[in-house]
Amino acid sequence: MAQNPMQRKMTNSFLLGMFITLLIAAIIVGLLLFRINKLNTEKETLESSQVQATKTVYVARETIAEGDIAYGASNENGSSGAKIEQRMVTTDIAQDQLLTSEDLETYNEQTGETTVNVMAAKFEIAPGTVITKNMLENTGIDDSERLMEYNMIALPSQLLEGTYVDIRLLLPNGEDFVVVSKKYVEQVSYTTIWIKLSEHEIETLSNAIIESYIIDGAKLYATTYSSPESQSASKCTYVPRGNVQVIIKKMLDDGALASELESTWKKYTDDSYRTVLDQYIGEYDAEERSERVTEGVEEELTEMQSARDTFLENEGY
Repeated sequence: MAQNPMQRKMTNSFLLGMFITLLIAAIIVGLLLFRINKLNTEKETLESSQVQATKTVYVARETIAEGDIAYGASNENGSSGAKIEQRMVTTDIAQDQLLTSEDLETYNEQTGETTVNVMAAKFEIAPGTVITKNMLENTGIDDSERLMEYNMIALPSQLLEGTYVDIRLLLPNGEDFVVVSKKYVEQVSYTTIWIKLSEHEIETLSNAIIESYIIDGAKLYATTYSSPESQSASKCTYVPRGNVQVIIKKMLDDGALASELESTWKKYTDDSYRTVLDQYIGEYDAEERSERVTEGVEEELTEMQSARDTFLENEGY
């Protein structure tokens, strides 16, 4: 049946409206499907990245104060006193920055022995903190380590316990040698400092003390680290006398350490560091050297006895 122009126009308008409506609906459905697809992809990516970021790490079990041993020491009962433990956590910290078991224990393929490294906190670490390599330092504690007391070292006026120091020897000509480096100050009083040293460090510092007594104008003094958590230990440039070197090498069980020390001594001897010291020592005859050392030791013992008497008095003895 033929349609008049008005009916045809209405039909065409209706069909056009339907087409536009279907087109809009198709676009909306397409956009919705695209958005849903994108959300699903983002969700999968996020879940995947979370799975990838879940790592086995070491975290602090409790507050670890600056200088405290975090791993490698035993408590008073003889059991592990570790203040860190392994956990599975989600973190974006790069794997090469995280503390690993290889950092805590060193395996020697030649001997088949495993050495437990004594790790101390460079700064205070809060409970639950993920431990990275730069938060702890290997103290190098060995069986020979002792808590040593010194009262002949010039101390900074504002030196406090819990800081790190180098002990240095300054000569009258301005040359300055690092004797022992980055030592944690366990205790400090007006004139006395307590630090932990290994046997070879004790021998080295003892030699430097004697030479500071002999050389007129020499100064044995401590310097503090401004940012110990980020600053590496200074290189020890002081070379002990040849007879002391022999003693140190004989008493060391660690062949690698003995070789390292010998290499260091040779390097700085070749650079005339030891020669300068010997020249100063040579300016005094044997009798004068003996007198200067005796005087220095007597002052040291007098100061120590005075401090001891004060300590006992405070303890009620």
